[in-house]
Amino acid sequence: MLLSIFLLNVIMAFFMSEHAVAAMNFPIVVEIVSVLGLQRQRSNYARALFLAMAWGSSIGGIATLLGGARAPLALGILRETTGASYSFLEWTLLALPLVLVLLVGGYQIIVRFFPIEIDTVQAADSALNERWMKLGRASFEEWAIGLVMIATFIAWLIGGEEFGLANIAIAAVVALFVLRVVGWHDIERYVNWGVLLMYGGAIALGAAINKSGAAGWLAHMTISQWASSGVTVVLLTSLVSILLTEAMSHSAVVALLMPVSIGVAHEFGLDPRVMAPIVAIPAGLAFTLPIGTPANAIAFSSGYLRIRDLLVPGALLELLAWIAFNALASWYWPLLGVHLQLQ
Repeated sequence: MLLSIFLLNVIMAFFMSEHAVAAMNFPIVVEIVSVLGLQRQRSNYARALFLAMAWGSSIGGIATLLGGARAPLALGILRETTGASYSFLEWTLLALPLVLVLLVGGYQIIVRFFPIEIDTVQAADSALNERWMKLGRASFEEWAIGLVMIATFIAWLIGGEEFGLANIAIAAVVALFVLRVVGWHDIERYVNWGVLLMYGGAIALGAAINKSGAAGWLAHMTISQWASSGVTVVLLTSLVSILLTEAMSHSAVVALLMPVSIGVAHEFGLDPRVMAPIVAIPAGLAFTLPIGTPANAIAFSSGYLRIRDLLVPGALLELLAWIAFNALASWYWPLLGVHLQLQ
């Protein structure tokens, strides 16, 4: 069951925001620990379940462009400043090996820090099966949403570069309207228009910082002061991104670092195109603090976790993530034609 919760959150975060995935699965985990009678801040298994939910959401969220706003925002700034970009499939291929490493490493850390102390989860299985039976047959709306989601994902993979990711997404929304699955009142009520304006503003700000020369100045005054080569630029930039994301919004980290990192890339002869994944992927690897990501905060709000339950295991997973990320950037990305240095 622990592995199922972990994988469920990882796979769901391939297709939707990691924050939404954690929020959707939180009640399921709460019911499981309640049915099993696990005690707050005493049960290792309860801690493991909530940690698997939070970490699974974050790990799956870096795999595609759908797991959060980090990657689309980074690509928007990159496209606006350099004209370069990545296709949906290219980004997924860059990030997927890191997801696999973190899957294995994260699960091993959870079961070693929180050994399972119960013998059976039969009561939870029975409760979940009962809920499943009450759902009944899938409705037309559920089938329609599922089919549109699958078709959209396939279109992103096949035609994302030719037709544009945004155009395909808009077409999917139109299809939902045509099928009468959603209405304008649903969109108007639940879409956070302020967040969309913030992303647009961040892209415009990044372009202005780069074109005015401020990005180059900031790059020289910050990362360039400690970096001595292209390799150290990648190491430092990814490290700064991981550390900052523990204290501020993922999207804010990308908006802050992308213009600076593009300036650094020009100064050290790096391909500016590689700076998007170097900033955006580590910005999604917050495992240590509740404020690092809403997934951690949601898990912590259950009352079953203490700060130290997140701190030490999360720091260990974060270190593993940073080492694995830089190893993949150096040796795996060139196999896909993504080189750190300009060719």
